[in-house]
Amino acid sequence: MKIYTITSFLFILLFSPSLVAQEYFNNQLTYAEIDSIQIELYNKGDYNSCAIFTEKVLTKVAKEFGKEDTLYAFYQNDLGSFYYELGAYKKSAFHYFSAQNILKNKIGRHDINYIKALNGLGAAYQMSDRYTEAESIFIELEDIITKQWSTNPNLFAIILNNCARLYWMNKQYKKAEKLLIKTKDIQKQNLGEFDKDYAITLSNLAILYKDLKEYDKAAPLFEKVKKIRLKILGASHPYYAVGLHDLGAFYILAKKYDASEKLLQEALLIQTKVWGIKHYQCARTLLTLGDLYFNQHNWQQSEHYLIQSLLSNTNVASDSFSLDKIHEYDYFSNSLFHLTIQKLLSIYELQYQNGDKQKIEEYYALVQKSIALGEKWKNSFDSDQNKLKSLKSNFLLIEKGIEAALIIDTDAAIKESFRFAEQNKSILLTDAIKGTAARSLGYLPDSLGNIEVMLQKELHQLKNKRLRIRSKEERTHLNRAILDLELQRNKFIEQIKKNYPKYYALKYQDISVSVETIQQQLDDKTLLLEYFVTDTILYLFSISKTKINVYPINIDAKDWMLKLNVNRQALTDFNWIVNHMDKAYENYTSTAHWLYNNILAMALEGNNKINRLIIITDRELGYLPFETLLTAPAPASASYQSLPYLLNQYTISYDYSATLWKQNLATISQAKYNSQILAYAPAYHQPDSANIIHTRSQEYRIRQLLEPLKSAKEEVQKLSELYAGNFIFETDANEHSFKTKASDYGIIHLAMHGVVNAEQPMLSSLVFSENYDSLENNFLYAYEVSKLNLNANLAVLSACETGYGEFQQGEGIISLGRSFMYAGVPSLVVSLWSVNDFSTAHIIRNFYHNLSTGMPKDEALRQAKISYLKQKNGLVAHPAFWSAFIHIGNHQPISIHQESDSMGYIWGGGLFILLLLFVITKQLGKKEKYT
Repeated sequence: MKIYTITSFLFILLFSPSLVAQEYFNNQLTYAEIDSIQIELYNKGDYNSCAIFTEKVLTKVAKEFGKEDTLYAFYQNDLGSFYYELGAYKKSAFHYFSAQNILKNKIGRHDINYIKALNGLGAAYQMSDRYTEAESIFIELEDIITKQWSTNPNLFAIILNNCARLYWMNKQYKKAEKLLIKTKDIQKQNLGEFDKDYAITLSNLAILYKDLKEYDKAAPLFEKVKKIRLKILGASHPYYAVGLHDLGAFYILAKKYDASEKLLQEALLIQTKVWGIKHYQCARTLLTLGDLYFNQHNWQQSEHYLIQSLLSNTNVASDSFSLDKIHEYDYFSNSLFHLTIQKLLSIYELQYQNGDKQKIEEYYALVQKSIALGEKWKNSFDSDQNKLKSLKSNFLLIEKGIEAALIIDTDAAIKESFRFAEQNKSILLTDAIKGTAARSLGYLPDSLGNIEVMLQKELHQLKNKRLRIRSKEERTHLNRAILDLELQRNKFIEQIKKNYPKYYALKYQDISVSVETIQQQLDDKTLLLEYFVTDTILYLFSISKTKINVYPINIDAKDWMLKLNVNRQALTDFNWIVNHMDKAYENYTSTAHWLYNNILAMALEGNNKINRLIIITDRELGYLPFETLLTAPAPASASYQSLPYLLNQYTISYDYSATLWKQNLATISQAKYNSQILAYAPAYHQPDSANIIHTRSQEYRIRQLLEPLKSAKEEVQKLSELYAGNFIFETDANEHSFKTKASDYGIIHLAMHGVVNAEQPMLSSLVFSENYDSLENNFLYAYEVSKLNLNANLAVLSACETGYGEFQQGEGIISLGRSFMYAGVPSLVVSLWSVNDFSTAHIIRNFYHNLSTGMPKDEALRQAKISYLKQKNGLVAHPAFWSAFIHIGNHQPISIHQESDSMGYIWGGGLFILLLLFVITKQLGKKEKYT
């Protein structure tokens, strides 16, 4: 039979019962008659009747042939396409998934029907914001169809169109344009210009050019689409109305408001007549009308249409709809919801600025509910990439929410603004902790919990392995494995959601920490500082035992970045420091004091009792060691040793979010951790190319450049003389050894080379000794670390840039160090730049000594730095030598078994045994005497 593959991304219709479909269907119909009825309903645009009719057909096929028959899969395919048009993307994905699963097993991956089912599934995932799954599908489709596109060029064009949209959504506009042009040319040659699919491609290309502000290219395409659709569909068809809408939206940009209004109202009339008001396209047209009146400063009319757009985007009855409940509704399109809310907020903001002070309350209430809805959407995704993409769309709302809360300025609003900021911090790491907590509470059977972890772990490993593969054949194999695993995982998660709702709810609930909870954990001398950075304002939240303050700091993005970059160069560029000493001193001291004054001083004023700071950074602030900020202007020339560092006044630690900070405090259980150190000091010899066949050429080249770390070996040797544990050197210090032993120790110390991958942070690695192991390459990648099950209280990464990485909105700095927290380590010492061997050895040695005396971890590191400064003069007292290491996470003290303690136990035990033997001998002697 003919399979109808839907290629448009835009047409959505709310499901409602149809008498037409019921009248058409009876069990006596032949399948040829069924196909004719489907075509008739489809050509009318009555997709609702198509869906109801095909549901009945499926029941008939199941009885006659069973649910594993290919005919059943064909009608599943049809039903997926009809539900796609209706905007029921979950239903659409379900039917496409079922179809492709049957067809893959029955007729293979290269059959055209399987390809159509997979294409439909990818489109449904795409419209549900499941971009990672869609990407895997279209990678697979490109590979399949490229080999056989000449046999079905039209289907090839459809798949290219879908791939182009994926690139478009990921802001890869040039790739999208290239594919759309290729699609257009294929369709023009094979279908001619007066074809529905060709018009869809032209429309997508026109909208792309409009988004790129290339209006001279967009305008003729919009006109051409309108002309084609009018000729082939007629003036009453809803697809023609879509063309009217697109042209009307374009006219707004050209300020042709009268022409725009006429086209939009005509489009809305056609759409509501055919589809009803509850339809995505109607909601989209209503939004555009709201935008039209907004541009004409007609706020009342604009607000009316925007609210109607929200209503049209839901399945809620008109008389039940309320802005107070928008966070409770389901929407056809999340992205359309965000666009509508942002425009509505702009109206309320302008009305407030024009004197309507009550509008700020409406503004704030709308933001609160929209953020709550965005958080719910984010939590519904399984994929990390989907979560981050979802949060990006919520970021602007979070920014507006904080701004509104500060205007309202009540205690509740200020506390809520902090919770908003927390929703933008380390969401993936927080979610990983939530999943562990949910499993530990026993809501999910161990067997299923293990399957979930296995699926996630295997998928994670395959995706990271794909980053390292260059061979096209290997990548194709991996892409297929990833696709199969993603589909398997999605099916498993849906079953978990259905059968274990308590576990699902706990895992996906919002656990952002409250201000009150933080304050319960703080003592009178500790201040938690959290930053939230926008393009124009830096928000600094200051939380003490009894108070919360928020400081909005206006920033000039260009000046702000210049200061941070100059400061970082002054701290990390050793050649600059040595060869331009006067300028390096000026750059460092001026920026260090400027930053103190402009981003920190206001929170410390009046807090005289405070001596400990817990700092949650954001964006580029994550690269800044706050200990190096200067609390007073520096003299024109002075010793680095005597400068007024923040280090001298405060003990400082960092964390990725306040929620994680609280969680790390709560998860410490002394019984869980032993007090011994596992330390590694690898050797770096020139690799033997003859014995390193298994290692990739890139890793081989990196290893050739690595110089021996003499001080690292001495550092670990010194630890072995003072403390109990396992201290491993030379060839024995390899990756396999570490993975085998790591979970058995309370402290992990790695003194080695670190390699940062700026483009793919999860491919940053720690380099162990090369032992020519066929199982491991002795590059421990960040993604491998994150999947380890560690039981350590503390990880000390005495390597270069282990705390440095790429910033990701919503997650923070993606670094090697962060991966250890994923693996379960609540406390880290990491470096922000390439460290100096000599100063590192001094600081690390004193750090461990301070820990052994019972100091908290952050204070132990602070005192180690102060000790270094007291002993050094001249250039070696520069912060570049002592401030690279920072402490992250739980700062509580940790016990360390000292080697001297162990020897004391041995000597004590020996003396006891000798004394016992002496007593026994004496007693035996007495007994012998009196016998």
